[in-house]
Amino acid sequence: MTEAAARHRTKVPPRPDRGVRMPWVLGTSPVPDPPAELALECLERVQESPSIVSFTMRRRDGKPLAFRSGQYLSISVPAGPDGTPCERNYSISSSPLDCSVVRISVKREPQGLVSSWIHENLRPGMTVDALGPLGDFHPADVERRARFLLLAGGVGITPIASILWTLHKADGAASIDLIHHASRPEEFALSGELLDIAERDPRVRVHLSLGDRPCETWEGLAGRLDAEVIESLVPDACGRQVFACGPPGYLEAAKSVVVSLGVSPNSFFTESFLDTVQTGELEEEGAVAPAVWDTEAVPEAEVADAVDDIDGLPGRDPDDPRPAVTFVRTGVRVMAEEGETILQAATREGITLRSNCANGMCGTCKVRTLAGDVDMRHNGGIRRREVEDGIILACCSRPESDVVIDA
Repeated sequence: MTEAAARHRTKVPPRPDRGVRMPWVLGTSPVPDPPAELALECLERVQESPSIVSFTMRRRDGKPLAFRSGQYLSISVPAGPDGTPCERNYSISSSPLDCSVVRISVKREPQGLVSSWIHENLRPGMTVDALGPLGDFHPADVERRARFLLLAGGVGITPIASILWTLHKADGAASIDLIHHASRPEEFALSGELLDIAERDPRVRVHLSLGDRPCETWEGLAGRLDAEVIESLVPDACGRQVFACGPPGYLEAAKSVVVSLGVSPNSFFTESFLDTVQTGELEEEGAVAPAVWDTEAVPEAEVADAVDDIDGLPGRDPDDPRPAVTFVRTGVRVMAEEGETILQAATREGITLRSNCANGMCGTCKVRTLAGDVDMRHNGGIRRREVEDGIILACCSRPESDVVIDA
């Protein structure tokens, strides 16, 4: 290359980066933290809609809380009988670019045990226990094909809002469309800040849709999520990564629609918010699906009864050195292979246990041991008191003896 040619090339403006890179990749914010037990102080509460309140909190130890957009916290409050602790998972709705604080947005249900306590009692200055950050529902740290379709049903907007904030601030080029469905105009929580982003960032488009309930005062989009609507709003949807969050029915509809549009299964990511999560005789809505766990200790008499209930299973071969894993609710006994986890043994025998990350971080696969010993090597996805109560993470627990599992 001649010197003149070299001088000419230096005048050509560099081609802009394709895709996006998360701020911790660029070194402009801390690397996301592994799960840990936290004490969080409430700084502010904001009424986002008639049923949703946001709580901004900070760590009591003054350290930053670095997380990935889309992750959640397991919040513990004294909502049980006589003030016993109860846990629910709530998605973080703030951006990880400001890790000095964290925000959760909680929907209250009249029969919701934890959400009712939070709405009625949590005020600035109070402290709650938490575990996190948790969950794998987040964009990749480096994404070259940075075209996104974000779908939110109701309070499912909470992790989606965090994702949108992060993509808006992330380095590089991107194209982001959000479609948020709500049952009433006043239930579009966080819509003000999201519409403001769309006004300031030409890469972002926010669409609010009321669903199919008639409303005389609403002049915007209406109707259930379907392929025709998405095609009209996002013509290139088939080439996008789709992140969807909402109740199971909404996610089933979203999956059907995006598949019909040609979206690859590898580009479709979901986080489920249960419609009716059973908590004894109470129900909770708006909690992330893995939130449900009864941490009340099991009486010894119930353990004995549970073991008696499986007497009809084939007898334990005394000459077999492998540990036996007995699932009392399922009525199945499995001989664990060397190095096999409880989850792997269950999966091999066709027993369905809830799981997600499979590396001891998210806490989805919690089960209770009724008898026996396990070697659990987790990465922060379980509280110390849960371990003391006999709860384990099936994905990273290996039996050291014959084990009885309440599953």
